[in-house]
Amino acid sequence: MKRNLLEIFSDKILSLPLWLRQVVYSSLSEDLSLISSLSDKTDVYALYSPVLTYEGRVELSDKKCGWDSNIYNFLHYCEDNFSLAGIALNSYFSMEEVCKFFIFCLEQGYVEMPVSRKIYAILSFLSGKIRLGEYFVECGLINQEQLDRVLSVMKDSNMPSGAALLQQKYVSENDLKYILALKTEAQTRFVLDCSQIPNIISAVSYSREEKDELSRLRDENKKLKLKLERLLSLVKNYEE
Repeated sequence: MKRNLLEIFSDKILSLPLWLRQVVYSSLSEDLSLISSLSDKTDVYALYSPVLTYEGRVELSDKKCGWDSNIYNFLHYCEDNFSLAGIALNSYFSMEEVCKFFIFCLEQGYVEMPVSRKIYAILSFLSGKIRLGEYFVECGLINQEQLDRVLSVMKDSNMPSGAALLQQKYVSENDLKYILALKTEAQTRFVLDCSQIPNIISAVSYSREEKDELSRLRDENKKLKLKLERLLSLVKNYEE
């Protein structure tokens, strides 16, 4: 559990030649700048590291409440100062699951409230605690009066919340696409590098369906690696 796959992956990127890091940085900067006004690098929710409270440390030690083992695994990662991304990658949890664990632990008083309002908003939305319109209110992009107007439009026209928000011009199309894309992606487990197998606490158990999904993801990862190797080979041959 001490091995952090996110740090290993970051180190691999940092070990690339400077010219290649510049290419990657340029591509990512251009892509992220077009995504959303809400994608502030200071509020990257996946890099947020939950902070255990005294109550959280006591429950992790004593386990008096007898919660599901995944809750205690989550608390263990928090104790080791893992970010949300690190927890997801090292445990094979989906980001949605990680967000649900966080919100549950927050409500139990086991972790501290994030200082950033945007981070709390996105974790609440991805966990299913709040809906789309409430997410934009929490972000400070719209107010409660505007949300009430959106709800009225939805009731009168059976219009989805996203469409109603766009119709009222309360949010941009990019802002809407950004959060909906995160919501969709959060529901899928992501395997960063199958050559680095996470050290998972033995208390965690997986169903047959989850094991089959892990096997499928490993196969897909191998195929993607082969495609990347071929692409790099083509680039190298072209440069020569």
